[in-house]
Amino acid sequence: MKLGRLPYKHDPRTLQFATYAAGLPTPPAQWNWWRPAWPNPVYANDRFGTCTVAAAGHVLEVWTGSTTGKPRIVTYTDILTMYGRVCPGFNPATGANDNGAVVLDVMKDWAHTGLAGYKIGAYAAVPPTSTLHQKMAINLLGACYIGVNLPQSAMMQFVKRQPWVVVPGSPIIGRHAVPVVAYNDTWVWLLTWARLQAASWQWVLTYCEEAWAMFSQDFINPRGKSPNGFGKQALLADLAAL
Repeated sequence: MKLGRLPYKHDPRTLQFATYAAGLPTPPAQWNWWRPAWPNPVYANDRFGTCTVAAAGHVLEVWTGSTTGKPRIVTYTDILTMYGRVCPGFNPATGANDNGAVVLDVMKDWAHTGLAGYKIGAYAAVPPTSTLHQKMAINLLGACYIGVNLPQSAMMQFVKRQPWVVVPGSPIIGRHAVPVVAYNDTWVWLLTWARLQAASWQWVLTYCEEAWAMFSQDFINPRGKSPNGFGKQALLADLAAL
């Protein structure tokens, strides 16, 4: 199991989800996009520090699976190709220069070049300490992509198949990126290392350094709505305001 997220990079031009979300309805108390029957690949994150790109691959699974019933699983080559663009000098044959990536760089590349041909149309920073805004991003847009400072305790809990909960004093061992795809008032569920992993909201608020909301046309079904019924035209109008 590898990590690979580089420190948060601030850009004053980044759109802010909180501004966009000011007029949106309160999200439901619980929501779940993930289906147990869907494949959940590791996306090379067991060999390389591809977590920032693997997280994008998982979000794409949710978008395409929710709209068509069949999630799009990108290939190992797709993941490493995008990772090579956001991690300059990376050599997948030798593992040289496997230095990780900045999430903002991943967002920009995802919007401009895309992952396996799939692009996002917009992205915005979500307040990392706001459960309200993270719930909104999950409910309306299919996922909230978060970057966390991972404690040693999380690795041990993962190995033991336990939920991620705060263990005071556990040292930080690196940075990780994961998409949150389900939540209730106490827990969230995220995708990492080929597993649906539970974590407490307290854990997220303790270790989350950055969070992002993404919009894609791939999350709109042929009837012009996102799978939760949010209309395309209303969504695009809100994005225009954003």
